[in-house]
Amino acid sequence: MFVRAKKFSCASPRGAALLLAACKPFFERYRFENDSTLAVESFDDERPGKATETTRFELRDGEFGNSGEGARWVAAALDANSVTFEPVAKARNSFRWQRESADSWTATLDYPAQGEKPASRRVYHMERMGK
Repeated sequence: MFVRAKKFSCASPRGAALLLAACKPFFERYRFENDSTLAVESFDDERPGKATETTRFELRDGEFGNSGEGARWVAAALDANSVTFEPVAKARNSFRWQRESADSWTATLDYPAQGEKPASRRVYHMERMGK
């Protein structure tokens, strides 16, 4: 499934000024490679050409998460309509995918406070592109 993510809102709990450039739309394709692997491919624009990055979330030893040398997350909560991932290595933010309908969902990214920078949240509305 190829999706477009539109900025829904970017906010900090204190209502501080936002870096809107960090909230630009992005394009991804989600597909199951087999019964235990979800591939998430990133693209520069809405044309599904060559992926600029691919992250694989795999079920291994009872955990669903991504592997590799970079940032890693593991599913911490899962139900029929959502999954929440928590950071494991080289990442600070958690994120949640919440199903809204058969063709859309909300991605919520939560960043903890760090130093004098307050905690923040980015919310994206994800929509299926084509079928």
